[in-house]
This record gives sequence, structure tokens and C-alpha cells, in this order.
Amino acid sequence: MKKQLFAIGFSVVSMCSLLGGEKAFAYDRDAAATYANKYSSDKGGTDSYNKNYPSFPSDCTNFASQCVLKGGITKNKLPKKKVYPKHIGKTYMTKEYWSCELYDFVDYNYPSDLKYFVPTSTWTLVDQSAGQDSYGFQDFMMVKKNKTVNVIGASAKDKVMTNFINNCKKGDVIQVKKPKDARFSHSYVVYKKKNNKDGKIDLYLCAHTGNRKGEKEKDSLRYLLKKEIIEPNWIIAQIAM
Repeated sequence: MKKQLFAIGFSVVSMCSLLGGEKAFAYDRDAAATYANKYSSDKGGTDSYNKNYPSFPSDCTNFASQCVLKGGITKNKLPKKKVYPKHIGKTYMTKEYWSCELYDFVDYNYPSDLKYFVPTSTWTLVDQSAGQDSYGFQDFMMVKKNKTVNVIGASAKDKVMTNFINNCKKGDVIQVKKPKDARFSHSYVVYKKKNNKDGKIDLYLCAHTGNRKGEKEKDSLRYLLKKEIIEPNWIIAQIAM
């Protein structure tokens, strides 16, 4: 299955749903961060991935969804009555559901011992698909789960970047995009915050597809900026869980 990539705007924003969403709850940041570290690696390949979930060629947001689910964000499970054989091997495009579940298709004469994962766009896609009447992870968390999204430019002055980093917490999701793109393209999960070699507070990030385990300085946000893995003209978004 091929995962799509994604996007949004510039300057710092804070947005919550006017349409309603979850009530406030205690997000377990330790659980989310511990999961992120356990099921990530500083080596290539998928050996570290949780085998209870499918993995995709672009797996970053599938991984981020698993982490925040472990932290206590509740699923909006896609009802079986809405799932058909045409959805096997595809991303279920939706604004309403957030899940990656196994479904059987016995009603359609599939063998009873066969089950297939059906991931939603909100689970696997970074941001809203251009021209699609559906959400990606960022849109769903902002609109349906009332999460705050803060956005800065990667080339922001140190004070702005430091304030951004200070505002982030472990278990948050960080996303990036090129300014010319309509959608964000990659998701990271904050594993921990600590001082780097320069004595500045830094975010240590876990990720799939461009594997990062969040333990070494090469996994830190400031390192990614310094080495232009996140390029100076890119946009960075924090999804504050």
C-alpha cells in the first residue's frame, strides 16, 4: 500500500475545533514516548516496528498514530458496516474515523480465517489530501480532537525556535513541509527533551521511514536543522497532544 504525503501554512497558529471534540483528559506522555522509543530504531529497515500493525513504504504517520494511541488518544473506530472488499489494500478516506483495524469479509464470501487491515487517512496520512474531502492526521487531531497546532519557519531566529522547543513536550507530534507544498510530508514523535552539546534545550525525535530512535544528537531537531535535513525554508508544526 502506498502512503500519501501532506501540508499547511506559516507563522505561529493556535487552532481548536469549533465543531466539538474530546473533553480534556490526561495524556500519558511517558507511555507515548516509551512506545515511540521501543518501536523505532537508529538502523534502516522495519525490524523494530510493532508487528501487530501493518507497515507502509511511508510509515511515519502510521507510527505517530500508534504512539499517541498508546498515550491515550481514543480511537474513532471505522464501523465494519462501512468497510467493503474495495477497501482492502487501500487507505480509507474519511473525516470521521481514526483507526487501523483488522476486518473480516465473511459476508462477501471471503474465507473466515482471513482478516485485512484497513487504515484510515487520518491514521496514515500526514495532512489533508489536496482536493480530497477527507482529513489526514493533523487535520483530524485539530478539528475532531481539539488539539492545538503551532507552526514556525525552520529558519526562525534562535529565540523563536527556543520558544517553540520549550513549548513542545514529549509525546507531541512534530511535522514538516516544504513551503511550496500544499501538505506536510513527514511526522516525528518527541521522545525526550534535554540539552544538546551547545547547552541548548533540544527535542529528541523518533520516527519511521527515515528511522530515528530519539537517543542520539543526530535524532534531535536542532541537528536536523543544522544539517539541513529539515531545510531552512521548510515549515515545522507541533501538534500539542
